[in-house]
Amino acid sequence: MKNLKILALVLASALLSISFVSCIDTNMAIPVHDKGGTGALNGEAPKEVLPIEPAEPKEDGGGLLTLEEELYLDTMYYHAVDVAGCFDDMANLFFFGDIDSEEWMIELAMVLATLDTLIEEARDWDVPDRFGELNGKYLEAMQEMEKAIPLIIEGVDTLDETKIQKASHHIENVSILIDEAKDILDQFL
Repeated sequence: MKNLKILALVLASALLSISFVSCIDTNMAIPVHDKGGTGALNGEAPKEVLPIEPAEPKEDGGGLLTLEEELYLDTMYYHAVDVAGCFDDMANLFFFGDIDSEEWMIELAMVLATLDTLIEEARDWDVPDRFGELNGKYLEAMQEMEKAIPLIIEGVDTLDETKIQKASHHIENVSILIDEAKDILDQFL
């Protein structure tokens, strides 16, 4: 059991690193969320928008974003915020929760179910051609998270350290892929 808690800390540490890198700065108007959250899951509009100057045309002919591209990036932004929130919730559960309690298991199940929903949502986006590579990389990250979810469930349920280690590996891959997606996005901004 002690080794499982140590592995849970490793998992939580990887989740925290993702939460810091997954919010995408689109160099457009960035929504400011209230404490209750206003992401894509609850369907509310942002409470306030901070104006940021739109991107200037680039010498490579990339130009300004079309309305379709802005809508896609807004969708991705809200999605990344919601995913990061799930990662934070899960990290907090692993760091500060009582792994042996039924309440902890229920809270973990709710977070994992939300992540599963978010993964499915990402597959249904209309992706502008210009952002095909970015979306592909982001979907790779979501697929890695999808591989981690059952391993987390089984690892915690059966106290199987090997499954927790495998889940941690997938989550580290998520972090790497999110960084790669941000590098691709930086080419456009």
